[in-house]
Amino acid sequence: MRYVKVLILALFFFLCLVFLFQNQNVLSQKLTLELNLLAIPKMTSIELPFYFIILVSFLAGCVMALLLLLWDRMRLSAHILQQTWRISNLENENHKLVEDMGKLANADEDDRPSMFARIKAQYLKAREDRKAKKGHRAAAKAAQEAGAPADSAPSDSSFEQENPQQR
Repeated sequence: MRYVKVLILALFFFLCLVFLFQNQNVLSQKLTLELNLLAIPKMTSIELPFYFIILVSFLAGCVMALLLLLWDRMRLSAHILQQTWRISNLENENHKLVEDMGKLANADEDDRPSMFARIKAQYLKAREDRKAKKGHRAAAKAAQEAGAPADSAPSDSSFEQENPQQR
């Protein structure tokens, strides 16, 4: 596939060169650009060849496209990093729960109810903390989209609706 892309690119450049050589007289005409706004005086450029204007426009478009692609790439990289951290935290919590359940299985029958209650309380607290963080992030994002500062967003999770099937 790489060779096909290179072949198509080479063909494109060849056709561009043929176009430039066949239209050399038209493309070498001089143009003067003007900018006439109401608030400022009229501005004019020096006489520039038409091919120079086309080349500069093409390069400006390439730079803009590159900047937009880089911005999107950086945003997605940050999102992936954030999700990797979240996965790591959830895996750590899972390992801790597995260890606690192993301890619970090996404990005396008299100690099991109290150990189970302690493990359950730790799990529920961790789950509520995750929900509170998620609710705060959602409220901050909604406030940011509405134009309010992120600090003014409510920090409680009272705006979240619990799914009845989760209980």
